[in-house]
Amino acid sequence: MMVLLILFGVSPIDLATQGNYRAAIAAYQEELKSASREDSFSILVDIGDLYLYWLYQPDSAMVYYQQVREKFPESKELGSVLYRMGHASELLEDFQNAARYYSDVVTKYRDCPYVDQALSAVERAFRKNYQEHLARVDGWPITRIEIDEMIQNMPTVMRIGYDKPEKLKELVDRKVIERLIRTYALKHRYDTIPEVRKRYYYSNKRYLMDDFLTREVFSRITVTDSEIKKYYDENRDKYLIKARVKAKEIVVNSDSLAKRLRDSVLIDSAAWDTLCKVYSVAPSRFSGGQLGYVVKGTRPDPIDSILFATEVGSVSTIISPDSGKFAFYKILEKKPARYRKLDEVKRMIKSTIEGEKKKAMTEALEDSLLKTVKVEYYLEGEHGDTLAIFDHHAITGDDVEFKKDQLPPFARDEFKGPEGLKKLLKEMVKEELRFIAAFKRKLYLYDTTFTKFQENRKQVMLNELWRREIVAKAKLTEDEIRAYYQEHRDDQYTVPAQIRLRALITKDSSFADSLYLSLRYRPWFWPFSHRYRTREFDSIVNHYSLNPDTVRVIRGADLGFVIKGTKKEIDSLVFPLGKGTISPPIYSVEDSSYYLYLVLDKNPVRVISYKQAKPEIERNLRRKKLNDRRTEFLDQLKAKAKIEYFLPVEKEEEKKEE
Repeated sequence: MMVLLILFGVSPIDLATQGNYRAAIAAYQEELKSASREDSFSILVDIGDLYLYWLYQPDSAMVYYQQVREKFPESKELGSVLYRMGHASELLEDFQNAARYYSDVVTKYRDCPYVDQALSAVERAFRKNYQEHLARVDGWPITRIEIDEMIQNMPTVMRIGYDKPEKLKELVDRKVIERLIRTYALKHRYDTIPEVRKRYYYSNKRYLMDDFLTREVFSRITVTDSEIKKYYDENRDKYLIKARVKAKEIVVNSDSLAKRLRDSVLIDSAAWDTLCKVYSVAPSRFSGGQLGYVVKGTRPDPIDSILFATEVGSVSTIISPDSGKFAFYKILEKKPARYRKLDEVKRMIKSTIEGEKKKAMTEALEDSLLKTVKVEYYLEGEHGDTLAIFDHHAITGDDVEFKKDQLPPFARDEFKGPEGLKKLLKEMVKEELRFIAAFKRKLYLYDTTFTKFQENRKQVMLNELWRREIVAKAKLTEDEIRAYYQEHRDDQYTVPAQIRLRALITKDSSFADSLYLSLRYRPWFWPFSHRYRTREFDSIVNHYSLNPDTVRVIRGADLGFVIKGTKKEIDSLVFPLGKGTISPPIYSVEDSSYYLYLVLDKNPVRVISYKQAKPEIERNLRRKKLNDRRTEFLDQLKAKAKIEYFLPVEKEEEKKEE
């Protein structure tokens, strides 16, 4: 079979970049039979790389790397092999040998292209070799230096308290749990599950093709000061800050009231906020009519015109911005239009130019890669599940579906229909060509890429473990949801009666009585019951607010909806009243005042239906089940493991000081 593939021009790299690693290894082994001594060096290394970086079989990789060491002991390229052996030793959790290999690269092979990578890797191995252990999980050490690094990576404000043993133990426990879960996942071969392998293969592939752009393209981008200055001069209008005005408003429903209020604030400017809260009908009334800064041209005329025509500190004339509305404004501050200086926008412009260059260079690279291959598209199913072919590489329907799953929902519509599918396939071909180029340059050897690959693999395994061990075993039934609703219907899903109130408030008992009598009357057509002058209720508040010299002082309050059970006096004396009724004066011990309540609206007791309550109940119960199952699972792992702690003991003197 391998001979046929070679005859048809299918190289080991073609097989490897399609994810057919076993076939690629077999093809390399076939080549090895007739390879020259010089070629056998690279073939043995390539086989080891496939085992190590793509199949995650470091023990098999070490066999091939060791063969290279034995057959080519004097080779100047042996440093790159030792560097790989360091990575393999890390995956085998042999950190002492890993550190030794990296150190040899740094000290004996200074011309090795990975000497800088080995330097950072030796520090990582040192962290696991550090002798001060804070815990051990089945013999696996959690070192002090690892925990210190976690603390250093936290924001400064979150580092407080980690000098205390109990706080330090929280971080150690996180590392303990990480170790327990990883061990469980590998023991149960989660890394061999096809879906898991597929997902971390695509994650690594995505990272590698992006890393290719970063290292091979973006690293060459430079932006000069002259380019920045030229962009600024050509796009100066982008950096225009329009004129702004800071103002506040009062908006009412009648011209006469607007004139009356404007006259009042012209006499006493301090009355603005009070009048605004009482009379203005705009949403801004709750903040004294504050509009903040208004940019010229953002408000419709006549508002925009009057705001920028009125002087600072002055009150504008009255305008009618909408039908039936009358408004006037006080101008607090003005800022003229100006252009931002170059120094203010220099970093922004540099970022913009870099972005433009990245886009142009990426497109140029991808176009050049496309010219090296012939792409054939099969959108009508001529080749079964295969939709595109180029240079022995195929893109299948499964590949397309997986790609679509990675896209945000709003972006998927762009690739609907035959034209959309072809557009997507073209993008996937470009990405595949970038990946092949990155693979051929062996960018996966970089230490940052190696660690990222391990993180991707770990995360995909943990996601699958969570799905199988937690989610699948925390099932929630319809009966459980319904039972919870029945049990908690009265205390959680019954909305108490509510009453919407306005209040007149005064400290004077006799005045409160006279107000109540003035607001209550017997109509001539039905003298058997009382009616209430509800319209006069608000005007009384307004009157006394506008005339602060009046003997009696009254406050008004819009209480909104009051829930039954929050105030005893309202429950007993106001809730029985009907809508449109005004209560007799009610004394409040809290502020030693008398309250007259106007009942604006009433809502009876309401039971939330099962259909309405179900989503919330299901969400809460599912969250609880997941947390319970997670706790149970972790407790099981802890019970089966030997966990030893070596935390520092807090000194007695420190405890006494506290």
